[in-house]
Amino acid sequence: MKLPGTHPARVLLLLALLAGLMSLPASAQFETPFHLIPTSASIAGPNGDAVSASAHVGETVTVHVMVWNLDSFFDSIAIQRVSLVIHHARGDVHVPNLTPHPVVISNYGDFADITTSFVIQPEDGDVVRVDAELLGTDNWESLAPGSPMAFQGAWTLQVQVGKPSVAVFQQCEASASHPFLIISGSVTNTGNCRLENVWVISDGGTPEDASDDFPIHLENLEPKSAVSCGEIIVPSGGGSLYTMTVRATDPLGWVVHHSTITTPRTVPATLRVTKSGETALRISWSATAAGFRLESSDDLGSNQNWRTVTNAPSINGGEIFITMELSGPARFYRLAQ
Repeated sequence: MKLPGTHPARVLLLLALLAGLMSLPASAQFETPFHLIPTSASIAGPNGDAVSASAHVGETVTVHVMVWNLDSFFDSIAIQRVSLVIHHARGDVHVPNLTPHPVVISNYGDFADITTSFVIQPEDGDVVRVDAELLGTDNWESLAPGSPMAFQGAWTLQVQVGKPSVAVFQQCEASASHPFLIISGSVTNTGNCRLENVWVISDGGTPEDASDDFPIHLENLEPKSAVSCGEIIVPSGGGSLYTMTVRATDPLGWVVHHSTITTPRTVPATLRVTKSGETALRISWSATAAGFRLESSDDLGSNQNWRTVTNAPSINGGEIFITMELSGPARFYRLAQ
């Protein structure tokens, strides 16, 4: 399976500054609403609220600082400086000025799009904070000429670093009721973001045959949470290895998966001997002790001679048993593979 992220996606952040709604000499007013691309990200409120979006390690985040001229006196404005500080885990990255030359926005309704980008680093934590600062000038040259007046704005952007991860645990145990096999396990969201459309698939011991796969749909799984899952099956392929796989998607579409392979634990092969009537013994053991045969010997010392008992076994109530007539010399019995 090819996982998303091999070709880094681009997460676009958009800052919008509506400058110069009123050209008052001492108290120019500005609104600073923020918008994000893609639109699935949240939209922060005005006046310096933090902006947030999501990206994965290795993906490129592109910051768009978009400045509109909405000066109601139809003055031009000039962007003198746009600076950023990107707070990576291994050290801050300073971008002192994205506009080495002033950017003049001459007409009402026009805008400038000032961009830069950075890559989410493997060492980054759950959040990468970006501090942005803008300095500009209202030129005051149209309806009410006057001395140019400086304006500024400062904002914080937060990029949520998605680190999706999932783990599955499985154990298989032969049931006391032959021939059932109990498969149980748990799925844990080991990452830092919600997982959606979670599927757990048990292959029934036959990886080459999907017809006996047992799928379980778990909907959503919150970070650090776990859920139990399991099934009781009748093995169909005689396989000794059972695989359980979990596959899930994070909110940005990144697919994660994990598999585990286990061998069924069998009930200990223990012989039980009971009297059957007046002249026979009933020798039995659990039907889950697959692959064992009953052997007998006349002696346990140096003259032991173990031979397979040829009496046909029967199965009843989860037990395999053989009935032996009480005749002849003493004999010893064991289970062997």
